[in-house]
Amino acid sequence: MPKISLSLLCLICFSNLIQAQKSKTYSASEIYQEVEKINVLASALYIAAHPDDENTRLITYLSNEVKAETAYLSLTRGNGGQNLISNELGNVLGVIRTQELLNARKIDGGVQYFSSANDFGFSKLPKEAYEKWNKNQITEEMIYLVRKLQPDIIINRFDHRTEGTTHGHHTASAQLSEQIFEKANDKNVFPDQLKKLSLWQPQRLFFNASWWFFGGKEQFKKADKSSYIPLQTGFYYPNLGRSNQEIAALSRSQHQSQGFGDMSARGEDIEYLELIKGPKLQNQQNLFEGIDITWKRVKNGEPIGKKVSQLLSNFNFKDPSKNIDALVEIYKMINALDNSMWKTQKMAEVQKCIALCAGLFLEISSEDQIITPGFDAVFKYEVINRSKYPMEIKEISILNNSFKKEMHTPLLPNQLLLDYFTTKIPSTIPYSNAEWLIDAKKSFYNQFDSHNELSASFQIKVKDIILSYNYPLVYKYKDEVKGEIYDNVLVLPDVSLRFEKEIYLSRNNDEIDITALLKSFRKNIKGTLELVYENAADGKIKSIPVHIPEALKTERVSFKIKPSEQNSETPLKLIFRTETDTFTEEVTLVAHNHIPTQVILSQAKTVVKNIKVATKGKKVGYIMGAGDKIPEGLVNLGYEVILLNISEITAKNLAGYDAVLLGIRAFNTLNELKFKNKELFQYAENGGNVIVQYNTNHSLVTDEIAPYKLILSKDRITDEDAEIHFLKPDHKVLHYPNEISKEDFKGWIQEQGLYYANDFDRNHFVPVFESHDFDEPTTNGGLLIAKYGKGYYTYTGLSLFRQIPEGVPGAYKILANLIALNKDEK
Repeated sequence: MPKISLSLLCLICFSNLIQAQKSKTYSASEIYQEVEKINVLASALYIAAHPDDENTRLITYLSNEVKAETAYLSLTRGNGGQNLISNELGNVLGVIRTQELLNARKIDGGVQYFSSANDFGFSKLPKEAYEKWNKNQITEEMIYLVRKLQPDIIINRFDHRTEGTTHGHHTASAQLSEQIFEKANDKNVFPDQLKKLSLWQPQRLFFNASWWFFGGKEQFKKADKSSYIPLQTGFYYPNLGRSNQEIAALSRSQHQSQGFGDMSARGEDIEYLELIKGPKLQNQQNLFEGIDITWKRVKNGEPIGKKVSQLLSNFNFKDPSKNIDALVEIYKMINALDNSMWKTQKMAEVQKCIALCAGLFLEISSEDQIITPGFDAVFKYEVINRSKYPMEIKEISILNNSFKKEMHTPLLPNQLLLDYFTTKIPSTIPYSNAEWLIDAKKSFYNQFDSHNELSASFQIKVKDIILSYNYPLVYKYKDEVKGEIYDNVLVLPDVSLRFEKEIYLSRNNDEIDITALLKSFRKNIKGTLELVYENAADGKIKSIPVHIPEALKTERVSFKIKPSEQNSETPLKLIFRTETDTFTEEVTLVAHNHIPTQVILSQAKTVVKNIKVATKGKKVGYIMGAGDKIPEGLVNLGYEVILLNISEITAKNLAGYDAVLLGIRAFNTLNELKFKNKELFQYAENGGNVIVQYNTNHSLVTDEIAPYKLILSKDRITDEDAEIHFLKPDHKVLHYPNEISKEDFKGWIQEQGLYYANDFDRNHFVPVFESHDFDEPTTNGGLLIAKYGKGYYTYTGLSLFRQIPEGVPGAYKILANLIALNKDEK
């Protein structure tokens, strides 16, 4: 029976959660910084393509030095990229990167937005992005964002004039931004938006240049920068106790899945910007030159500016609550203005400052992290006014007022109001889910709606005004090591359905075992599990009664099936029926230390693929790099797969393996490979078989990733259907134990390969094939095989890590042939 010596973690590890939702506490100087923002009416929009594209130093500067309302629009959520912290790719990676970006904004002071554009992977030209994104839809969303946020300036991270020199998504983001700059002020462009929004014309459009556009820092130092504005951003913020660069580094370091941890810096710092549209700057240190960013820009707003300035001049740092009277007056003055974007924005800022000055703590927490619709749940509210300023709580409510309590209770100084209550979770409440995966366009517009079903509302009376504070419900508990831990409250169905494998292989239409996993999210789950052919006329083929008495328990149910002989694929799905409900979804909980727990709901389904794949050899060692799902694919082929501990690798220990595979980016992520590479070489020389999957050409832990010269490039084939031309049609890898033809490179997803070699020892490495993208030159560094001593050493940039989890037959055959290189043909 094939086995694999690793645990596939599919659900949450409750003991390793970040304090994701805990309320931030502010010092008096930090409160002062927040009050200062009330007197600045400036808005900036930064635009790029992916999470991690943004310049956190410039966003930090705009938010904290200029004190402008600063938004970052990431057109995509990064689900087409790679992942350094786990083997999660695709939509799960997009969920991770979304949360990393939201965490970054909490640190640098910006506000985060996304369009509905899908990150379908690397593209070389923007035209491919426009085709796959629906250019008109993304343009409509960008114009909506500009009309909604009314930015005075827009800053692009990329250059709209440099097609083909960077990721096509990058160039597309800049081109779209340049195109919509005037369109947002054209009444004939998306006129339906004007029923809710107003026309808006930003004043300037900038391109934010970087040294990496020039090939390196040294090249950038030598480059002619006379056309750029050298903006000083190396400020120190005494109220915050950090420099601009220190804050930006903390923000940048949230992008853990991309390995973008950053070092702090201090002192002078310069950002370079090129003015693309708008009036030239006389003062290059003021991007908002000529724009009134004071209260004078709002009708009847000038007295408010004077009132805020007076408050700042007399700000009481020793007892911030003594600033509340002035803040209440400012709130009333703003409330009397005509409706506008600035009225809404500034009322929210003042309301926040009132709470900060009073040391208000308002929180409702759930006793359980998981709640299910239609069942009771226990909550706890905590309310405290840690100042002497008189306040009164009028009402608390949760879950769209499914529970509401009128209180009319004075909040006495530092006296905690705490109580527990039980309420039934509405059966209509939606499950927690990554909304953008269901309806990306709807998710875009919902970003501007503050309503949240999982929120707690507090009505607080301050003098003669009533303020409404809304915060998310939280789950918190005590960790014996880390202390108080905060996380999201999750609304989940009663049960999660999941197949043990994403795909099943049936070699020669053999009968196979199918295992379904049912995880309960409440007690006493009873029902019937059905295994269904998706394309069968009658649907149900087998049903088994299931009873799970305890919550958070998993039941394994096995079926034997013989796949359809008429089709190469047999899609299967699961249905679980109780007396009252029907459940069809798999619940994927995405849990990492640096982000709050996220939920993805998807149809519980799998596919049985009839693949004729011959294999030679039984025992395969796998050195995991950045994380991929190749090991599960090897198990599907019948191999015994052992995950190897890098520190224990010696040629002697590897002698019993038919092949040793290195996971993606292993030479980027495993520092010990700089010492252990020689052991891999020796193993191959002794008759072993080493297969190295793609690595990036930067941040290699050693240049010796092969026993012969091998230089990696950024060459990649983004066209997954690019035609293959075999350079060595008689090579063993194309014939044993499986015959490989051009047909085996059809049906691939996202890309054919990446980070091919472009310089290698041609006396030893044999390039097996060549291909090319669109009108580009051919490249032959995608699969290089070298005979080394008695064995083989292979480098491949083929994107097997994407194809194997999708069950692409040709990828399985190629992988089986690579593993059999050192086996005799019989």
